[in-house]
Amino acid sequence: MSTPDSISLDALRKTAIEAARAAGAVLLENFEKTLRVDTAYQHDLKLEVDRLADAAVCKVLRSAFPKHAIMTEESGEAAGSEPYQWIIDPLDGTVNYFGTLPYFCTSIACYRIPSEPRQQSTKEIDSIGEPLVGVIHAPAMNEMYVAVAGAGVTANDVPIRAHPGTRISDAIVCTTMGGMDRTKARMIRVNSAILEHCRKLRCFGASALDLAYLARGRFSALYHPEIKTWDIAAGLLMLQESGVPFALKPLQALTWDLTAGAPGIYDGFSAVIAKV
Repeated sequence: MSTPDSISLDALRKTAIEAARAAGAVLLENFEKTLRVDTAYQHDLKLEVDRLADAAVCKVLRSAFPKHAIMTEESGEAAGSEPYQWIIDPLDGTVNYFGTLPYFCTSIACYRIPSEPRQQSTKEIDSIGEPLVGVIHAPAMNEMYVAVAGAGVTANDVPIRAHPGTRISDAIVCTTMGGMDRTKARMIRVNSAILEHCRKLRCFGASALDLAYLARGRFSALYHPEIKTWDIAAGLLMLQESGVPFALKPLQALTWDLTAGAPGIYDGFSAVIAKV
């Protein structure tokens, strides 16, 4: 399978997996060891290993596709001369990683860049670009999620689909508390409202992996405010390919509110969020 200008989706997929495994090797090598903290915030961290994983990913991508653009959380944006952009979070769940919690991942996606600039859309991924391939790798749990446009999504090579549930009262919902004071204050209200309607609420601390779990049906619904493009780029394609409805609310550049849920739950879940 190829894109409209004949680049091989299989080549993109294989390269994304190779890059994710390279990052995973770095992360596992340094996991549960003394770590260098580059920057500490009140509710977040930047580690040396973030940069090491980023370098491992970019080395693979630049070797395979030297003319593609790259955007990463750690090193920013590098322009390319071909209409493709790789969007990367080399270590999502840094605080979990620092605390030796195995819920962390690498997220890698390749998008075809629109020929004309587009406004951020509340419904479509294509305001970011046309999603082609997405990979989310959780090395400590040996889980590799791979989505290819038009070809579905797999977990360790096994096809996955959205949760079949139809009642929000049966739902396991994943959210976050956020890091900004205003976000935390709002999420206290949002989470309280969700708890009134769902079976259980979970907050695990790695947004990209949360999206992969929603695509797999491990969660029934998800709400993440102020989420960055590199956290969702791979996961949105997984939601799309597994049949999970979602909506993006654009905020400032590269930042979104994301609401998503299983087909039978999404409308009711969205209504709960909208009332808060």
